[in-house]
Amino acid sequence: LYSDENSVFMRSETVDELMDSPLSHYWIASSHNTYLIGNQLTSRSDVEAYVQALLSGCKCLELDVWKRDGTIKILHGHMLTTMINAEDVLAAIDMYAFKVSPYPLILSIENHLDTEMQEKFAKMIKEKLGDKLLSVPLPDSGQLPSPNILKNKILIKDKKFSRENVDYLKSDIVKRGEVYIESTLHANDWSKRAVLMTPDFIYYSHTEGTDEESEVVRERSEVLTSRAPAAQKLSELHLAEPWYWGGVDGTAGNFYVSEYVKRMINQLGRDVQLVGDFAIRPRTQSTGEYVLLFLDAQNTPKKIKIHSRYEKGFPRYFIEEYSNAPVFESLYTLVRHYQRVPFSVEKSPLILKRPIEEPRNFAKETWFHYGATFEDSERRLRYQKVNGAFLVREQPDNKFRLVFRSAGAVRSCKIGQDGRLWVIGKSQFEGLTQLIEYYKKRPLYITKNNQEIKLTKPVEMIPLNEASSPSQYELINKAYVTEEEIRERPDEVYEAEEDYRGRGDNELTFLRGSIIRNVEQDPDYVGWCFGDYGPRRGKRFPKKVVKLYEWEEEENTDNPLGNMCDGMINLKRSVTRFHTVSDNNFIPHYISIKCEGREEYRMGFKQYEDMEKWHEAITNVRKNKPNNKKPAKVKQAPTYSALVIYVMAVPAPSEFTSEYISALNYREMSSFAENKLEGYVQKASAANLLSFTSTCMARVYPKMWRTNSSNYDPLLAWNYGIQLVALNYQTPDKAMQLNWGKFHNSNGGCGYVKKPYEMVTNKFDPRQDSFSNSVALFIKVLGGRMCFSEAGNSPKVRISLEGLDCDITSNETLPAKSSTCPFWGDGKVISLLCLNPDMAMIRFEVTDCNDFGDEKFIGHCTFPVKQLRSGWRSVILYDGHGNEKHMAKLVVHVEKEVLKSTDPEREKKRIRGEIQQLNEFFSDREDVTAEDISRLKHIEDKYFEMVFQRNRSDLDAKSIVDLESLIREFYLLRRIDVTPR
Repeated sequence: LYSDENSVFMRSETVDELMDSPLSHYWIASSHNTYLIGNQLTSRSDVEAYVQALLSGCKCLELDVWKRDGTIKILHGHMLTTMINAEDVLAAIDMYAFKVSPYPLILSIENHLDTEMQEKFAKMIKEKLGDKLLSVPLPDSGQLPSPNILKNKILIKDKKFSRENVDYLKSDIVKRGEVYIESTLHANDWSKRAVLMTPDFIYYSHTEGTDEESEVVRERSEVLTSRAPAAQKLSELHLAEPWYWGGVDGTAGNFYVSEYVKRMINQLGRDVQLVGDFAIRPRTQSTGEYVLLFLDAQNTPKKIKIHSRYEKGFPRYFIEEYSNAPVFESLYTLVRHYQRVPFSVEKSPLILKRPIEEPRNFAKETWFHYGATFEDSERRLRYQKVNGAFLVREQPDNKFRLVFRSAGAVRSCKIGQDGRLWVIGKSQFEGLTQLIEYYKKRPLYITKNNQEIKLTKPVEMIPLNEASSPSQYELINKAYVTEEEIRERPDEVYEAEEDYRGRGDNELTFLRGSIIRNVEQDPDYVGWCFGDYGPRRGKRFPKKVVKLYEWEEEENTDNPLGNMCDGMINLKRSVTRFHTVSDNNFIPHYISIKCEGREEYRMGFKQYEDMEKWHEAITNVRKNKPNNKKPAKVKQAPTYSALVIYVMAVPAPSEFTSEYISALNYREMSSFAENKLEGYVQKASAANLLSFTSTCMARVYPKMWRTNSSNYDPLLAWNYGIQLVALNYQTPDKAMQLNWGKFHNSNGGCGYVKKPYEMVTNKFDPRQDSFSNSVALFIKVLGGRMCFSEAGNSPKVRISLEGLDCDITSNETLPAKSSTCPFWGDGKVISLLCLNPDMAMIRFEVTDCNDFGDEKFIGHCTFPVKQLRSGWRSVILYDGHGNEKHMAKLVVHVEKEVLKSTDPEREKKRIRGEIQQLNEFFSDREDVTAEDISRLKHIEDKYFEMVFQRNRSDLDAKSIVDLESLIREFYLLRRIDVTPR
């Protein structure tokens, strides 16, 4: 059953698609900034990254070429990445280009060389690649050549210019490196920073990794958890945890813990054991310190102080019980430690267990209604004639909705939860009450007539039997409000003029130069504001320490560090001096930068020569202002330009109009970022993009703010026929798993996958939801083996379809009770309707959850739906990089059914026949159970509900598949030897 021969999908080991169509008719596996093995800012470049990409089947590599020290290097320009020799990269490409398949390889060149170096680069390419390089065009056929014709050939992608055309080498980066910057909160507290200098600013960010001398900067990937996606610092992870009571003082904290004990005893009896249940609140009298509240073996509330101290600019936390207690970087890590390792309480060991969640104080509010339906809410709001009358209803599944009156309609919008944060639209709040109070003072929604709707009057619970019939009141339309319609917090941006350390959790702490967003005046206190800084949202700070940020287009859009920028130093009207401090062995030299009207910044150095170079660069840039001078014109070298033949890069248009497409040469191609693609598909000319990609090549790459090398969803680009969807191959996320499933498991893994015929003949619309070859999938997960993770011991399986918008759906099993040999015996049949299997992939993903509810990835198997096999099959699990996990597999049962009939009457008759067949099966049996009868009744009720209670549009295909999955689930549970239909 577990053998590879019984795999759930039939991987094509050889090329099984026609390879004689033009290149534009294929999706091609493509890499972005191939040379990097980490983030886009400070990571290492390595020739091995090209080797691994080629061995994984990648057929489009990127090379960013720059002149450094008289030689040609490959690096991420303007960043702090290391560099590698272009000659070494070309040698590796020559060796591994066609190890996986003989089909053509495309080198996407980002050219930053002058004409002299371009000549050298062209010569280097010819020498290293030899006969593999396509250096002369093939006979013109009016379309791009096919992969078969271009076998064992390497193509150069770049701009192609005539002698008269020019390009500008634009670079505002005048110096970069790593320096130390002193904190003004603590003298001699130096942090190592990655620094880039432009003519007007010095931008700085944390360096990657740990500096062994100072141990100041710790950029750790595990702090970016799914529970706290907004958290950027390890010291702030506790803000999203349920055990953290940010707004609770000592009296309230003691009361809440006592009430928790009473409630648990009432629910579970006096013998309930609550030892180790805990919460943490801030100390009201001591900023930066906290109190650990917990229950001992007698269910008695206890507390311990959590102290903090600063070490080299960063807080460290420890409990007071030990004289030699371990010190932690954050409350989060302290709690995680004591959930595994006991600490002593009155000479008895104790481990922290369940978090005591902060009481839901909003439950007593008149506007809060538990269990109310939309219809209940609408009837109550009909009594109100005031715009902004509102209530919040909680559904039994712990989902919340804000329902309010607006211009004769009752509207409803979703309130989400992200850890402790409450989310509405794109705005976040630390409490539901705070959310309501915010929108009482500010517009929540704007009508079509530009009328601003604020929350005004809370609506109390009214017994439904007192509500009059709807006919006695004006007609009120039911409407749901989308995220886009919710008014966001205004994006007022301020810049900190000095350091400020908050005096509690309700205040911000920031350094001079920090950018504070969504700034608003505090209506209750003059001279104070609310704002957002990092993950801290809606916190107070004094207005006197900030100033309105002056947006200058060139400064705003060209921040070279992107979202990894921690701050910047304004060099305009600044005075610089350098100093040597004899009594400081750690940072003996520093430059002081005194900006007009501000305190000074200090940049530290270990070597006097480094300080001299930086001081000279700052002095020169302030005198010469090189960015005010027009860059020199650079012609493209003819010998290099001659190498660009079939993939000639041209600027991407603002819109793909019919006129633009008709004027293009098939050899021309466009490259654009992921966000520009989103703009294209939202325009009326989206269909023209498909027409363009049926003739010409297009390439999409990650937007510049993805400095952590994360990937975008490739499905949108594939759905619109874009051939080169460039991804960061070093990041094993879902996007790369989809990429692996598409290319590694299709067409022999050769790196080329042929598009469907309809897509290249202008007969395809990715937005449609009606296709002739739809298929219904019925999958039951029986069990598995070796599904281990560090998170826990309760794996679950999620099965999803990934393709067109109409085919993106998923369902999952319940958690199993073992990871060694997990068993899912609930008999659940997962039904998935795939409308277009030519474009869709199916993905089996196994995850587990840790004690905090964080979902951890165990393994996946992703492949085209067309390769799915029926019957009892094994699912081989792979890690994020596509490596097979040792012995990790699942056992599933698969049924596929092609939906040939779209006649509703025939479908109703067929389903009715299957229900009758089930009844006949039980007519002569004596082992009928109450569960059998209940399941059969549920199926019949579902059938009548869909047939008779729906309007006359009748059954849609999804409803039919859902009902049929119930029937098949019944068959599997009872092991009935009768096949439906």
